[in-house]
Amino acid sequence: MNDERIRICEFNDKCQIQNCKNLHSFDQGFFYKVQLEKAKHQIKCNKNCENFNTCLDVHKNERLIIQCQKNCDDSDCIFTHETNIHQNEESLQNANRYKEQGNELYKKGEYENAISAFDQAIKHNNQMSVLFSNKALCYKKLQIWKYVKDLSIYALKLDENNYRAKYLEAISTVELIKQKPTSSILDVLRNQLQTLQFIEIQALSRQVYSLMNLSNEKNKIEFLIEQMKKSEADLKLLKYVENSELPYEQKENLVQFLWSKILQEQTILQTLGHEDDMPQYLTCPITFEGFSDPVLTDSGQTYERLVLENHTKKNGYFDPCTRKPLKHYYISNLQILWAIQTFQKKKQLHLQTIEAISFE
Repeated sequence: MNDERIRICEFNDKCQIQNCKNLHSFDQGFFYKVQLEKAKHQIKCNKNCENFNTCLDVHKNERLIIQCQKNCDDSDCIFTHETNIHQNEESLQNANRYKEQGNELYKKGEYENAISAFDQAIKHNNQMSVLFSNKALCYKKLQIWKYVKDLSIYALKLDENNYRAKYLEAISTVELIKQKPTSSILDVLRNQLQTLQFIEIQALSRQVYSLMNLSNEKNKIEFLIEQMKKSEADLKLLKYVENSELPYEQKENLVQFLWSKILQEQTILQTLGHEDDMPQYLTCPITFEGFSDPVLTDSGQTYERLVLENHTKKNGYFDPCTRKPLKHYYISNLQILWAIQTFQKKKQLHLQTIEAISFE
């Protein structure tokens, strides 16, 4: 009987086989076909799958949407009964009500209250992928990147076609590796850039307007890649040392030496974790990090020089925020530069004061 079963294609939505007879997540009626296959064979799954919809076997505590013909009282019955239908409808209504509350609170900028609303929605229905990606979006605004990544990964386990979750996982991966860089940082950045490019293509075909243009996020990663290329040789050597069989103490000394050298070259990594209180007007609107060489465009916007040069080189001479045409020259924004220097002096004085108080 198992030989007669349909199968979910191992390539899924990336399948290029013409007239493939296996199931794909993009097939019309995919979910219902999976349910029918489970009902037909009723084979128990022994793989501890996390996503019931990508397996054709029946899982513990899983209940199919197909109604039980006997309307039995068996608590282990895999089919839906009249009582289950009413309970499911009520849970879904409550989950949607809290989801709408969360969305409204998010629009108002009340991110922590929005998170609480999404938590309530999840209590009523923990199988809605969008609830977890919406909650991750709130943590993105709060810049708590560990939660953004964890929630987006969980959202993708529930629905691998949740492209907002894929987007959030990509940008949180970049932010986390900036905070705690590894020898694989260049590979990670390149992979996430490809992910964003893939999301844009999928968003265009599926008419997901909010994800069709991710040029700001891509520019930021491209800028990081260009900067990290300066240390590419050291990063390769670092990876070699980490994977070597050198004595522990010798390996640790070499790793520390190479990292100190890389960090001297990479000022963009040195400033991480020290600009959380930097005023927004002193940060580049593309990288969201403090300026070091701010330039003013003829459209009135200020950007980090290297970031803007990288954008025009890749995309052409138009403003990344306003989309207006740009001239081929920029003017140093001396007012912003002076404001940054003043801010840094005040901050340094503040840190010295704290250090003196702590010492006493």
